[in-house]
Amino acid sequence: MSSQNAIIKLNVGGKVFKTTKSTLKKVDGFFRTIVETSVPIGRDEEGCIIVQRNPKHFGLILNYLRYGTIQLPANYYLLKAISEEADFYLLIDLKEICDKKARIIRKTLHFIQRPMNHRFVPGPLSAHQVSASISALIRSCKVQLRRESDSKQAEPLFRPVSYISKYQNSN
Repeated sequence: MSSQNAIIKLNVGGKVFKTTKSTLKKVDGFFRTIVETSVPIGRDEEGCIIVQRNPKHFGLILNYLRYGTIQLPANYYLLKAISEEADFYLLIDLKEICDKKARIIRKTLHFIQRPMNHRFVPGPLSAHQVSASISALIRSCKVQLRRESDSKQAEPLFRPVSYISKYQNSN
C-alpha cells in the first residue's frame, strides 16, 4: 500500500473516523498541515489522531474532503454550525459556501416572517425592538378603533379584553 493510500484514523470527540492520507491532503487546511508537516499532534492509545471537536458534523466535513462537494442542509442553524467547523479546520471555501447559503436562508426567512405594511427588521430582535413593535401595533389598533367608532368617542387606551368582547357581542 502506498503512503498516499495509508489509512489514517481520526478520533474526533471520541468517535473514530477512517480515511486516507490522500483524502486529508486534497484541500488546503488543518488536515493537510497535519499530514505534510511535523506539527506535534496528540494520539490516543490506538494511535488515532485526536481532534478535540464535536463529531456531529465531521462526516460532512470528511465527505467534503473526499469529493470536493457537499450536500448542505437547508437549516440556518445547521449551516452556521458547519460553517464554524469549516472555520476550525481552515476550510475556507466550505466556510464561504455555508455562510452564503445561510445568508440566503436568513433573508428568505425574514421576508416570509415580515408582517404586511411593516418595515423590515433584520436579525434577531432586541427587547427594545420588541417593545417598539408592540407599541406600534397598539397605536395602529387605537387608530382602527377611532375609525370604527364613527361618531362615538374612541377608547382612550387600547384594552384587548374590551376590544374582543365588543366585537364578540356585535356578531
